[in-house]
Amino acid sequence: MLRKRRWMSLLVLTALLATVACQPITAQSEPAVPPSDEDVVAAVNAIWDEYEESVIAGDVDRWIAQWTDDGVQMPPNEPFVEGKENIYARVGANMAAGPTDEFVITPLEITSAGDWAYSRGVYTVTFPLGDGEQGFLDGKFMTILQRQSDGTWKIHRDIFNSNVPPAAPEADIAALSAELHQRFSDNDLAGAAEMADENMKMIGYGLGLDLEGREQFLQFMQARKRAFPDIRVAHTNLVVQGNQVVVEFVATGTHTGPLMTPNGEIAATGKPVTLHVVEIHTWQDGKLVNLVQYQDPTSVLRQIGVME
Repeated sequence: MLRKRRWMSLLVLTALLATVACQPITAQSEPAVPPSDEDVVAAVNAIWDEYEESVIAGDVDRWIAQWTDDGVQMPPNEPFVEGKENIYARVGANMAAGPTDEFVITPLEITSAGDWAYSRGVYTVTFPLGDGEQGFLDGKFMTILQRQSDGTWKIHRDIFNSNVPPAAPEADIAALSAELHQRFSDNDLAGAAEMADENMKMIGYGLGLDLEGREQFLQFMQARKRAFPDIRVAHTNLVVQGNQVVVEFVATGTHTGPLMTPNGEIAATGKPVTLHVVEIHTWQDGKLVNLVQYQDPTSVLRQIGVME
């Protein structure tokens, strides 16, 4: 078991992920020359190739070069690791423990919005156990990557798990995340807010969202529902590790109410909106204590016709 956990920690993949469909929209300038979808897919696939080769080579310096300075690694059933230096120390110790015989990353989806890219997929890894025996692990990953000022892409949030069925507590928090979104979809905003800790924190990367406390969480949901009263959330992918749930979902609604933005209020347009969102929930004692969200900040504005 200790051997298995050691090798799983080499596979630092994915994260989270997330923005929520119910969050204020802030305008964010697009890159002067946005990369094409083909360019993004090629760049992310190149990262996975380098990821595999550097792990098999046991070259931690080569491996860590693929990360942003403020990256976060989220290994299964362990505290997450913040910052490039801490990730380097953790993974370097694991690589020094022994070689990986074979490591294959298979991305199943790569999408991008502005300076952010999302990749999910599966992996397999084979490693020596000693006495001529080999160990084998497989699982799935979700990763968020960020485009740098020089146009390169690097890993920003990375999370993975194995195909071992989750323990009961993990299954319980998956149900909590599902219930939170169901209450929001059903307009039970007070009920959704009650699921949050009184001092919960909420951050929206790229959107300028930084909230604290249950009351601000409730006000944020109310603002979303005023702009899109019929908005509903449908989960498309979910990963559980420890006390965290990473969920990918699609939110659909109609802009029939005033939408507040930092540049003022946008009157109802009556146009339908579809949002692709990734969100990370952290649960403690049955309460939501932290919520991190990732979403294209200009998607809503483009869909309602106020930005091209």
